[in-house]
Amino acid sequence: MTTTPEDGEIYAKIDEVITDEGSDTAPPLPKLPKCMSLSGSYSNSLSGHSGRVRSESMFSRSTKFNRPISILEDEVGMQNLRDIPHLIDNTRGHASLAIKFAESVSDFFKKLSELNENYSRSLHGLVKQYISKNNDLKRERYFCAGSLFSYWESMVGEVEQQSLAYQEFSQTLRERISLPLRAIASQKKELLKKTFQAREEFAFDLNRQKEENQKLYKEYAENHTKVNSPNVKPALKESLTLQCHNSHNDYVLQLGASNAFSYSYHKTHLISLLDCVEELLHTLSNEFKSSLNYYISQSNHMLKKIVGRFDTLSDVLCNVSFSRDISHFVKLQNSSKIPEPIRFVFQDPDMNLNPGESVMTDNLIISRQTQQALTHRSSEVRQKKLSLNRQISNLTKEYNSIRDLYKQYDQSPEYGNKADIEGAMLTKKIEVMFSECNLETLDGKASLFEALDSPQSNSKTASLPISNQTEPIERLHLLISFNYKKFKKCDYCNEQLSVIKSEMKCEICYMRLHRKCQNNISYCNGIPIRDKEPSQKKRDSNANTPNKSKESQIGNISFI
Repeated sequence: MTTTPEDGEIYAKIDEVITDEGSDTAPPLPKLPKCMSLSGSYSNSLSGHSGRVRSESMFSRSTKFNRPISILEDEVGMQNLRDIPHLIDNTRGHASLAIKFAESVSDFFKKLSELNENYSRSLHGLVKQYISKNNDLKRERYFCAGSLFSYWESMVGEVEQQSLAYQEFSQTLRERISLPLRAIASQKKELLKKTFQAREEFAFDLNRQKEENQKLYKEYAENHTKVNSPNVKPALKESLTLQCHNSHNDYVLQLGASNAFSYSYHKTHLISLLDCVEELLHTLSNEFKSSLNYYISQSNHMLKKIVGRFDTLSDVLCNVSFSRDISHFVKLQNSSKIPEPIRFVFQDPDMNLNPGESVMTDNLIISRQTQQALTHRSSEVRQKKLSLNRQISNLTKEYNSIRDLYKQYDQSPEYGNKADIEGAMLTKKIEVMFSECNLETLDGKASLFEALDSPQSNSKTASLPISNQTEPIERLHLLISFNYKKFKKCDYCNEQLSVIKSEMKCEICYMRLHRKCQNNISYCNGIPIRDKEPSQKKRDSNANTPNKSKESQIGNISFI
C-alpha cells in the first residue's frame, strides 16, 4: 500500500502519544531471590515486536482496506475522519446527523407528493416546517452547516417560491426520489450501526484485557507476598516460588497480548472503521446528489417557466463536496493531538520497594521449574497461530470474492444489485479485522517466548540454583489417571481435588495434581513426597499377579 502524507501524519501523532504515555512512572518492582532468573529485556522484546509486527503484520494487512476510491482527486489533500480517530462519539453524532438528514429529505419529498392536490395552500406551510427542522438540526449540531446542508436550505427556499409548479410531480417525486432515498438511508443506517457496534466490541475487548491484567496482577501479588513471607515453611518454599513464577509469567503474557491487541486496533483497524464510515457517508451523499439532480432535470423539463432557477440550483449542486464538509467538520473539532492507544504497564507485586531494589521485569521467568510449563504454553501458542493464520486466509479469500462481486455489480447493474451484498461484505471485513487482532494477541505472547528458544537462556537460568543442595536429575513425571476416594489437596495449587472425576498422580514421586495443573509443574526429582495410596498399593499387587493381562498392567499413563 502506498502511504499517503495523511497516513504519515497520523502514525507520527500516534507514536508521539505513545512516547508521552510511556514516560509514566511505573510501580516499583520487587526484589526477589536470585533463583528467579530473567532472560533478555522487555525493551528489546518490544522493539523487536513493534518493528516486525508494525511493518510486516499490521500495516501489510491494512493494505486490503485502503481509503475509499470514490474520493475525488482534487479532494485528496483535505482532512478526513482519519484525523480524529479519538473523537468517535462526535463522528457517530455526525454520521447519525447525516442519516437523519437523508431521512428528513426523503420524508420531505414524500409529503410533497402527497400534498400535490392541495399544493397551492399547504406547500408554503410544509416548507416552513422543514426550515424549522433544519434549524433544529443546526441546534443539535452547530457544525452541520456544510456545503451540502447549505445547498439543501437554498433548495427549500426555491421550492417555496415555486410551490404551484410541483403539482405535476406527485408520482415522480414519490417513485424516483423519496422511496430510493429512504431505502438508501435505511441501508446505510444499518451499516453504520454495524460499524460502530464493531468499534464498541473492540472497546469492550480492551476493557476486558484491562480487567484480566488486574486479575492476574492480583494473583501475582498474592503469590509474591506468600513466597517472601518470613513465616513460610521451608518445605513449601519451592512450591510457592514456582507458583509465584508461573503467576508472573501469566501476568507478563497477558500484558504482551493486551498491548499487541491495543496497538493493532488503534493503528490499523480503528482507522479502517473510520474509512468505512466515511465511505458510507460518501455513498449517501452521492445518492442525495443523484436524487436531487434527477429532481432538477425533471423540473427543467416539465416546468419551462422556472428553467433558469433550477439551472442555477444544478450549478450550485455541482459544487457540493462531501469531503469539503468533512474537512470543515474536522477543523471545528479543534483537536490538537490524537490520544495514544491504551498501553498496559507491568506492575510490581511489591509496591513498597524502591525502583532500584526490584529485580523483576516484564520478561518471562525461565528456570528449571518453569521451563517445562513454558514449553507447553509456547507449543500451544504456535498451534493457535497456525490455526488462526489459516482462518484469516480463508476469511480474506471470502472477503475478496464478495468484494469482486460487488465491483462487478457496480460496473454492470444488470447482473445484480450491489446494495444487497454490501452488508455481507462489511460483516466479512469486520471478521477479518477481529481475526487479525487476535493474531496480534498471539504474536504478543509469542514474542515473549523467544527467550525460551534462544541458546543463551538455558545457560543463564542454569547458573542460578534454587538452593545449595545438589540439583536432582531432571526427569518427566509419570502421570496416571487416579480416582481419589477421600478429599485431598493438589500439590501445585493447594486446592481440593475432585472425588467425582479422575485426577492425576505421579507414579514416581506420588504427587497429586489436578488435570488442569499438570502442564504447570516442574520436572520430577524422583524422590517420593509421601507414601503410596492404599488403592495404588492394591493395584500394584494385582499388577504383580501372573494372570493379569498386559493391558491391565499399563493403565492410563502419561509423561509430563
